[in-house]
Amino acid sequence: MKNNDSIYKNKDFMLLIIGAIVSNLGNALVQVAIVWHIISVVSEKESGSALAIFSAVAAVAMILFAPFTGVLADKINRKLAIVGSDIIRGLLLLLLIIANKFSFYPLMSLYVIIFIMTFFSTLFSSAVNAVIPNIVKEDQLIKANAVFGLSKELMIVIGAAIAGFIYHLLGINGILLIDGISFILSGISELFITIPNVKRAIAAEKTSFIKDFKDGIRYIKSKKALLHLGIIAIGINFVGNPIYAVIIPKIVKYDLLRTAKDFGVLESVLSIGAILGMIIISRFGHIKKYFKILFSGLISQCIISILLGISILFAVKGVITLDTGFILMLIIAVFIAMISAFVNVPIGTMFQVFVEDEMRGRVTGMFGTLVQAMVPVGLGIYGILSGIYPNWVIVIGSSIIEILIISTMLFSKEIKNM
Repeated sequence: MKNNDSIYKNKDFMLLIIGAIVSNLGNALVQVAIVWHIISVVSEKESGSALAIFSAVAAVAMILFAPFTGVLADKINRKLAIVGSDIIRGLLLLLLIIANKFSFYPLMSLYVIIFIMTFFSTLFSSAVNAVIPNIVKEDQLIKANAVFGLSKELMIVIGAAIAGFIYHLLGINGILLIDGISFILSGISELFITIPNVKRAIAAEKTSFIKDFKDGIRYIKSKKALLHLGIIAIGINFVGNPIYAVIIPKIVKYDLLRTAKDFGVLESVLSIGAILGMIIISRFGHIKKYFKILFSGLISQCIISILLGISILFAVKGVITLDTGFILMLIIAVFIAMISAFVNVPIGTMFQVFVEDEMRGRVTGMFGTLVQAMVPVGLGIYGILSGIYPNWVIVIGSSIIEILIISTMLFSKEIKNM
């Protein structure tokens, strides 16, 4: 563990964060570019299904891999996991360029490579999170984690903002080439990180993983508040996730007739809103009633989403101009993202406060996996619906359904007491 006075003078930490910055920037660039590429190469009617498949592939991969990559990062050489994840992701992106050049099942090749990349992305994140305590002092951990969190959000803002412009200038293969080379160079730089050897109880982990998995499920079932919250979260994700993955890109391109650059601006605005929300809620100090903040945040998001649907309706019907509709969308996006902090932070804190320390890791991971389990199904359904109903109808209808789901929290004494 390094003893430098400042984490910014810590060579290993700086090499690690540079690698993470490149990784997060690359993910943001590719995410925006691929979404726009998909809706540009298929018809408007097919775009919903194509976007749904893309998002479902990533979601299924995350559900399958997330519970295991954390354990894997503890079993193998973490430096190898970090370096290998970056270099392999770079090579996969270069391979995708070749597939595009030769028109080798372009969309299918994209889906397969995104599925594989998701595994290495989750492995990279798990290994990085596990390595930080090995290379910085204990009293610098909070600052180190804060720097990592802030750099991730900033890279999403920057990546989303410039992705549209780069896509407009160089196309999808240009972005894939930039990202591919960046990932490989990042992996090479990470070779120079020195990670102390730490003895880990590998044998015990091999025999306990399945047991821990089952223990996490049993614990959630035994805690009515967590179980009720999980069921509600599954419903919200089932209805809400496809709106952002499928419907919003279609609104930008087909309803408001915007470009890839505008879509990138929207993604950046969402990240900026999230950062502002985290800054605001961090000033609240000690929170006594998590339920009130969580419930208010969820309901507020739904109401604002209804306003988004109404503004899109007005733009489509000519009541307001398309430019005005897009400006309103950006303003609404800022507030939705800001309020998301008032949802995510209380949920995370509730787990830290109400779940025992020895169960917290496996319960948090298991809860996250279960909550995401129905997302692929929702994406499939919304992919079909988006080819039948106007986008504004789906946004308003989904928001009303979410309000009904969220309102069930009022009938759970366990959640209300949290």
